[in-house]
Amino acid sequence: MQGLLGGGGGLFGGEDVVASPVPAARGGDGGGGGGGAAGDAGPGAVAAADVASQQLVQQQLEMTYNGFLERLRRPGSRDLVDAVRRFMGAVLGPLGDGSPPSEGEAEELDYAYRGLRGIEGYAKSFFAGMEKTMETHPAWRYGSEATLLAARDGVEKYVMVKLCPFVLGADPVELEDDERLMRRTRALSFVTPDHLDIKPEVRNDVVWSIAGDELRKIERSNAPGDKIACVVNCCSVLFSVLNLARGDGDSRPGADDFLPVFIYVVLKARVPSLWVHSEFVRKFRNSADLMSKAGYCFVNLQSAIEFILNVDGSMLSCDTDEFDASLAKAEAALDAEEARERPRQ
Repeated sequence: MQGLLGGGGGLFGGEDVVASPVPAARGGDGGGGGGGAAGDAGPGAVAAADVASQQLVQQQLEMTYNGFLERLRRPGSRDLVDAVRRFMGAVLGPLGDGSPPSEGEAEELDYAYRGLRGIEGYAKSFFAGMEKTMETHPAWRYGSEATLLAARDGVEKYVMVKLCPFVLGADPVELEDDERLMRRTRALSFVTPDHLDIKPEVRNDVVWSIAGDELRKIERSNAPGDKIACVVNCCSVLFSVLNLARGDGDSRPGADDFLPVFIYVVLKARVPSLWVHSEFVRKFRNSADLMSKAGYCFVNLQSAIEFILNVDGSMLSCDTDEFDASLAKAEAALDAEEARERPRQ
């Protein structure tokens, strides 16, 4: 976290530029409220102008991660940075590589090393505590609701980007489930839009390819919020086509329209480690965010995964025997491929 504070007194030296919600009024250059438009307007108008300027800067920063980091660099947030440092040290150790401190090092630290034990609950507790603290913190409490939400997400992203290499896929059970999902996805390559009763007017291979590309970006994202954003973007692409297909009608596409298309896109996208990414979001994304549009999209992703793992011929528009034969043939081909790739003993 030293990079956030910078050397010496931080980015702004020793001056706390955000502790007060209303900057003090300034007089003119000549002292005592001398000449110039600001001096003529009086201290109240100058203060109001300062507040408006501060609000404008806040609006420009509040919705971006870089804006969050910029505000966190200010000296008024130094205690928050220190709290993040202690949390990261407790989980990843003083070197940040997951290794515990030596006995001598531990005596000098201002935190107790615990490693990744119970990391899901520990991280959620930390995020909740930071969110509550920032709501009353002098450097943040005067921000808008959007600013505080961005700060909440910013803390989560900063921490989880660093934790991601240590917790993503660290559970052997998750890896087994992930392998099972990928194998099943490959085995179901014979499933067609007709099998899923996808209406002809909403079929668009180009759009489905774009949506699949958006979903595959989940691999390159390391924060829970960024991963769920990939799912939301995928869903948004598909909903745009469904809305166009509806024309000028009053009704909007529902789950019966959307889910079959989404399942088909998930099947064809073959996102590596999709189960692991989904579990990462479930464990570490703020639960309040998963009650919004992002939550709706995430539920559909979980439904698609569940469908892929459990689908049989009775759940599709096809003959059951035909489905079983196609699945058996696909699984036999996968077995043969795995046998060829398996190193000889």
